[in-house]
Amino acid sequence: MHRFVNSISVFVALFTLVNAFKAYQTLPARIPIHFNIIGRPDGWGGRWMIYFLPLLSSVITPLWMLGFIKFNGAKNLTSPMKLPYSFLLLTIVGGFFYINQKIKECAHGEANGLGWGFLPIFLVLVLGMSGWMSLAGGRS
Repeated sequence: MHRFVNSISVFVALFTLVNAFKAYQTLPARIPIHFNIIGRPDGWGGRWMIYFLPLLSSVITPLWMLGFIKFNGAKNLTSPMKLPYSFLLLTIVGGFFYINQKIKECAHGEANGLGWGFLPIFLVLVLGMSGWMSLAGGRS
């Protein structure tokens, strides 16, 4: 099952990159690149910044998976920990995709931020996956 989740992460990372390349030409010269705690844009940059999160996602995903496959999670990753480890990667890559979509929508005036619920939901997911992995590994 963890391999299937890893495959979805690869697809999402690649889709985010392709989506950024397609969006670039339609973006204005300045796009939001930072959002405050309630999800409103409060920092702006050049439109080339639309590539930052997709490139980061495209680098993190294979490195995460290579560490998982080659080193078995730094030799501490037990079999029950593999699924939450994979879901943690998917959560991060999915979060990058969502943020990049919202950057594009804000730049076009279709949205006014990430939405008030993004940060709490993202944090609950990341901490939940981390807790699940800790419990699966027998650590408290």
